Amino acid sequence: LLGIIMAGVCAIAWAVVPLVRLVYYLASSPRLERTRLRAVLACLIVIIGSLSLLALVPFPNSFKAPGVLEAAEHVIVVNRTPGYIREILKHSGTRVEAEDALVRLQSEEQQYEIEEVQANIREARAMHMKAMMSSQADLKSIESLIATHQERLKRLYAEREGLVIKAEFGGLWVAPNIEDYAGMWIHRGTPLGQLVNDEAFYFTSVVSQQDISQVFTNEIRSSEVRLAGQAAERIPVLDITKIPVEQTELPSAALGYVAGGEIAIDIEDASGMVAAEPFYEVRLGISKGTEAVLYHGRSGRVKFKLPPEPLLWQLNRALRQLLQERYQF
Repeated sequence: LLGIIMAGVCAIAWAVVPLVRLVYYLASSPRLERTRLRAVLACLIVIIGSLSLLALVPFPNSFKAPGVLEAAEHVIVVNRTPGYIREILKHSGTRVEAEDALVRLQSEEQQYEIEEVQANIREARAMHMKAMMSSQADLKSIESLIATHQERLKRLYAEREGLVIKAEFGGLWVAPNIEDYAGMWIHRGTPLGQLVNDEAFYFTSVVSQQDISQVFTNEIRSSEVRLAGQAAERIPVLDITKIPVEQTELPSAALGYVAGGEIAIDIEDASGMVAAEPFYEVRLGISKGTEAVLYHGRSGRVKFKLPPEPLLWQLNRALRQLLQERYQF
């Protein structure tokens, strides 16, 4: 309510009062006794000409949205099996191929468990041989026991293979802190680094509720991306993928206030990933053949260019969106 009152006061002080003074001056000023008609006509021409310029002449129309550059194929590498980091096979910054070994773990407890299950299987088979000779009624239960042990052994073998962490696909192995983990015990699911295929990128932009309608109605004529630190380089957009789902979790913490971004963050969120207001995600395929240096996770902004429109209509739409957002008018 206070904002509406202040807006009304400003409108009266900046628009209504000067206009009333102008009309009073034109109607009653002694200085305009001989040229009053000409002064009125001149003022009308200026006012009508200005309004016509604002209401009829198309001006460039666009809006911007923050976003982050992402590799089309990237994954956080974690270990499926707990153990000690025995050997770092690929250092951070190394380019790897699919199935290349990155890190080797060691788990003596797992080896003891495998040997224990193998001994249990040998024992159960001996019991099976004995039951065939003397107590065939126990065969089914012993066979079930053997199957259970074998299934457990199969699972342990799979976990043992997981001690060697391999690349899912070819790309750049990024693990700046991997050397600090050497010799440490790590639990299952510990993030060790990131595998990034830098052959193709897309730009994930965060578009506000006020601007998304123009994207969904296909009003976008063209768009371009500029990355932080490389504002002079324009990256053309090849295609636009619109995700028609309202979201609150940001694609990267770099877009939020906590990390220096421009998106307001929910004050109750400690991670800095939850936006204060819902948004829509728009993914833009970009061309790699530019002078810009493309890095996964780099923030930037996209400029969506709309059809030219008179300034008066642009201001009117922005005002209506503001009133609808803040005051539900």
